[in-house]
Amino acid sequence: MNVFLIVGSGVWGVSTAYHLAKTVPQCRIILMERSTWAKQCGPSVDVNKIIRVEYEDPTYLHLAVRAQKVWRQDSFWSQFYHLAEKLTVGELESQKRIYAQMHQMGITDGARFLSIPETKQRYPDLQGMAFHDIQETYLNPDSGWADGTRALKQTIDECVELGVEQVHATASRILFDDKGDCLGVLTDEGDVVTATCTIIAAGAHTPKLLADSAPGRKGFRVEDRLMASGCVEAVVKLTAEQHSDMSNLPITIHDLGPIYGEVLPPNHEGHLKFASESTFLNAVYHPESRQKISVPPATDQIPISMKEESRRICSDIFGAKGQGWELESYRICWDSFAHDGSWIISPIPTAKHLYLATGGSFHSWKFFPILGELVCAMLDGTLDAPMQQKWHWDRDMGRGDGEVDKKPEREWRDLVDNIVDEGDGERGVGGGWKRLGGSCVVESFMGSKGGHLDGDGDGRPWCGEGGLVQGRKPSLQFVEPGAGACCV
Repeated sequence: MNVFLIVGSGVWGVSTAYHLAKTVPQCRIILMERSTWAKQCGPSVDVNKIIRVEYEDPTYLHLAVRAQKVWRQDSFWSQFYHLAEKLTVGELESQKRIYAQMHQMGITDGARFLSIPETKQRYPDLQGMAFHDIQETYLNPDSGWADGTRALKQTIDECVELGVEQVHATASRILFDDKGDCLGVLTDEGDVVTATCTIIAAGAHTPKLLADSAPGRKGFRVEDRLMASGCVEAVVKLTAEQHSDMSNLPITIHDLGPIYGEVLPPNHEGHLKFASESTFLNAVYHPESRQKISVPPATDQIPISMKEESRRICSDIFGAKGQGWELESYRICWDSFAHDGSWIISPIPTAKHLYLATGGSFHSWKFFPILGELVCAMLDGTLDAPMQQKWHWDRDMGRGDGEVDKKPEREWRDLVDNIVDEGDGERGVGGGWKRLGGSCVVESFMGSKGGHLDGDGDGRPWCGEGGLVQGRKPSLQFVEPGAGACCV
């Protein structure tokens, strides 16, 4: 019997488990989740998510249209979907090219450009918006949003009903046989999960997992082709009266000023979510593989600068209307970002039985219902050749095909303030270094270098025919970075 091990239960991992369970008979599917819901820092766990179709890249445009159709028409997925207008405020040259493509496909459905007076008349809640010197906005009345966490949780429940096994553990290393082929993973508790097919869908934790697992293998070098990237989100809890008054609020993308941001309509609980589109990295040095990678930082604190950024987004969109609102909760959301903004749905050529489903790049949640179809097509060799090339691990990432406008240009270490350094090594100016897991110490915050932890341990675990078995725990305790890295 084939055993599929999926490491990560965000939208990539869950959608893959869902479609495998529906399409592959007589197989065993293990879905591994690294932490509790309260400690999730990935984009899959969220208040709500935008479901849009606008993409300049034709592949993503067609896939977005297909995914939106599933959200609206499928009996399972439609329960999470809400129709809403979407307003884009900013430089619209790219949007006009997208509109031309959509018009050729016959999917504009009332999409049009509005003057500023028309925009204010249509949306009274946005009278105080900072329009700067733009002359028009873009409206797509045929957009929508979906319940984030609720959709993910219920899809996991559906997977379990279909026979998927859920395991709560953190994968510390990928395991290989003497030929270099993948056997499964070692957990931070010293257990071994073996499989005939291992799919890494670990989001922002993927770069470090790859670097820790095979630091000397050229085909596993991450460098800047896959990076953990972060952004800040904040939530306002509206009163019942405020919620009623803002029932017609559009999804608003505000790409003007120093901080680009967005706001979604309030969900059924009255939560109004703001999200920054200005992303950042947390670059660290990984001594074992001698490369710099980006990983979620090992802190659950929200820097003051990030809170101020959220307030700025609120002010730019609502003006005086939002001045009395209290942003009651903040969250740093970390996703895996491919250098060209496109996905990675691919085998790793130098390790048989090992596959990647990652590179969400902050634009993949809307594809939740169909991501697993694409991964399954990659696994069975039926994925279209252009898509295989587009999403391959070893592709040339010099040309941006995905959401390259969201490419991170800032560093976490330049944004943090009043965060206590937790490292136990010699401190440099303005910061120090931390033990971030694996058998190494990596740079953090201000870029100081550390040394190595004591030894790798020689307890090589044994592997069964598939599934969760008890292995011998190595002498070194592995710790994944970023556990509890977000406030909810």
